[in-house]
Amino acid sequence: WGLGGGDEKMEISKLSLNADVVSSLPVAVTLKATPIDENGLVIPDVTMSTVDIPAFGKCPIEILMTGKILNLDGMKYTLTVKAGQDASVLRPTQSLTLNNLKIRVSGKYIVDEDDDDTF
Repeated sequence: WGLGGGDEKMEISKLSLNADVVSSLPVAVTLKATPIDENGLVIPDVTMSTVDIPAFGKCPIEILMTGKILNLDGMKYTLTVKAGQDASVLRPTQSLTLNNLKIRVSGKYIVDEDDDDTF
């Protein structure tokens, strides 16, 4: 993504990630998205919501993040499986897909005072 870097910085204060989820998994999962910088490191001090996705689910989701998000370069997704009552087996043919992924941000764009570029 490369949002921010060099003399310019995008400081994001709120990020909303929306998508349509299709899961062929026989178990429920919790999805968490974590913002990472250009080095793949987690951006600290960000509050993130999680989303529960039911087994064989098809639903819209929204994950919200708030805090001082600087140098955003991507997202790391973590799935936590919730064991079912019936000892379901995961197979290589099963998947969880995020379709129509949209991200909305609000914040500010900071430019170095010594920058001679005009807008």
